[in-house]
Amino acid sequence: MSVRLFQQSGQIDTACCAHCGLLRYQQISDQVEQMIGTDFLLGTTVNVTTAYLLFEPDLPIRCCSPSILLFEKKGSAKRFQKGFNGRLYPFWEALEQVKHSMTASCSCHHDLS
Repeated sequence: MSVRLFQQSGQIDTACCAHCGLLRYQQISDQVEQMIGTDFLLGTTVNVTTAYLLFEPDLPIRCCSPSILLFEKKGSAKRFQKGFNGRLYPFWEALEQVKHSMTASCSCHHDLS
């Protein structure tokens, strides 16, 4: 479930999950060249900026909250959503949503600075 952010300087940041990856991206977006993660269903590597993110599915993820799952294809994400609920967003909308969740309540247990 980890997300990697590749910076222009060559530094690679690894976040434990999509939630923390989005938070880190917001902190260093002007320095990020590429952001990759793992498709939740298939286990394949995907470009996070073209992926779909499912917020708060009814599935215990046991990581940061709100839980966010990453999917390469919208169709797969929608089918998963039918079974486990949640709110589905493309990357750019997901950034806005995670910003709102941070002002409300977030139980992220990692310091991303």
